[in-house]
Amino acid sequence: SAGMTSFMKELRPESLEDIIAGISLYRPGPMEQIPRYIAAKRDPAKIRYDHPLLEPILNVTYGCIVYQEQVMQIVRDLAGFSMGQSDNVRRAMSKKKPAELAKYRDLFINGGQDEKGNPVDGALARGVSLETAGKIFDEVMAFAGYAFNKSHAAAYAVVAYQTGWLKVHYPVELMAAMLNSYLGSLSQAASYVRVCRAMNIAVLPPDINRSQARFTTENGAIRFALAAVKNVGETAIRSLIAEREKNGPFGSFGDLMRRMDESTLNRKMVESLIRASALDGFGVPRAQMIAVIEPFSNRLASSRRQSMEGQLSLFDLGTVEQVTEAEPEYPALSEFTQREKLSMEKEMLGLYISGHPLDEYERAISTLTSLDSAAFAPPPESDDEGLHPPALTDNDRVIMAGMLVGRKNKTTRSNELMSFLTLEDLAGIFEVIVFPRVLGDCQALLGDGTVLLVGGRLSIREDDQPKLIAEQIAVLEPGMRQLPPGFELRRMSARSPARDADDSRERPPEEAVVQEAARRPARAKLCIRYHGLEEDAGYKRLLAMLNYFQGAMPVRIYLDQEDRLVDLGPRYAVAFDDDVLKRLAERCGSQNLALTSE
Repeated sequence: SAGMTSFMKELRPESLEDIIAGISLYRPGPMEQIPRYIAAKRDPAKIRYDHPLLEPILNVTYGCIVYQEQVMQIVRDLAGFSMGQSDNVRRAMSKKKPAELAKYRDLFINGGQDEKGNPVDGALARGVSLETAGKIFDEVMAFAGYAFNKSHAAAYAVVAYQTGWLKVHYPVELMAAMLNSYLGSLSQAASYVRVCRAMNIAVLPPDINRSQARFTTENGAIRFALAAVKNVGETAIRSLIAEREKNGPFGSFGDLMRRMDESTLNRKMVESLIRASALDGFGVPRAQMIAVIEPFSNRLASSRRQSMEGQLSLFDLGTVEQVTEAEPEYPALSEFTQREKLSMEKEMLGLYISGHPLDEYERAISTLTSLDSAAFAPPPESDDEGLHPPALTDNDRVIMAGMLVGRKNKTTRSNELMSFLTLEDLAGIFEVIVFPRVLGDCQALLGDGTVLLVGGRLSIREDDQPKLIAEQIAVLEPGMRQLPPGFELRRMSARSPARDADDSRERPPEEAVVQEAARRPARAKLCIRYHGLEEDAGYKRLLAMLNYFQGAMPVRIYLDQEDRLVDLGPRYAVAFDDDVLKRLAERCGSQNLALTSE
């Protein structure tokens, strides 16, 4: 994620220990330790231990409690808990049972006997003052609900380092392997195709003469897998590749039809390959190839049947040779439109390959939205829930955009019309609920294929996909850079991990945002002068950093080479916070920051 990327750049890991700590810190709860961890890593003079006994336990994390194992060692070394008893503390932490943890407080400070009657010295008996012992235990309690198992984080860190190394040194091979891991469910791999394009790695369409069963590398690009084409089975693919390797590439559409037996590659499979763009290399329009599948297959079948039955006369022999060598007679049909071709690719492959209907809208979507459908995807299966970013919450207020690809109408009990819309964005699809009042205002906008900007609130229900309840709907144009009238600046309620903990962590997220807005000068925007161009890698890093410091203050970028202002959308609004401004000044230079009014 952009947040984790920005955090790692701030962290500047120098060892596997730093990566392990970073994975463990970038979660709810431990995020509050991030500023302290980074500051102590950069300046060892800032490392503080409440007691000397903590130094050998916390020195690897610069004085911060990060792991469950550290909590277990703290209760053992400072209070004399046994190995088994410290593991009970760990279990209580992982199950987030504060009442069970609280009963250990007296035992930790004053000592006594555990549940099995084993003696426990207590921190006082080991030279820790009452005040310090209470403070340490309270810190452990505050951290208990979020502590992460270091051994798990270490496993993830090794995989992260290995894949990071592969991405630097073997990027094409790595991305091909990633796409292969999604064979059978490629609709979930659209984001990886976009990552490939961002890395300047071309993802080439399937090709009957070049593709293998799986994704493969080809001259610095990735060739699409034949196994990804719907309706074409494994047996057909194996036979097709074997025929190609034995007798050479297929020279034409007719050559393919003649060389492949219909019992192996049937007519539906051939049509699927055409729709998936796998036969585009023959230079015949897709519409014309689809039109001749049936008649040409019938001619070939008839010819083969006559040969097998021994019914050939001299006259028939000439006819059979003609069919064997001839190409289909293609009708004069117009080719499908580009949008129709893309729709076919999506249907057959699960994603767009030669382009995307929203490509020309990409910058407008990035500028104006605060969320895309990728956020609705379930996290990877794992026993370690805390490893993943904070989940979306019900009633989060967001702005999303997408192309209308489906609509179902429903009549309410009060006999009013409402709609359930299916929108497709660059990452996938999502559902929008439009209640009667909003539907009445936007009915004329809801044409099939229309690209829409939708503001509203999320509906999160257990065992159901998240949905967006629309409050404002407008048509999105490729050149739009400003929100239409009536759209509010919206942010996700998740708190920035880079900000120091303060009283706001106990407040509802919306209240914290309101208080932030009250501190900010009326209608103020943060203006940042950037000396490069929008296409620069530095510009992308700047956007990632802004996304890291989420808040409610709008941001605009002044591109001094072009003498042009770029108003960033709500995705890049930042917190009006002294610490955030200080960090931005350190990164961008204070002379390049200014507060402006609209």
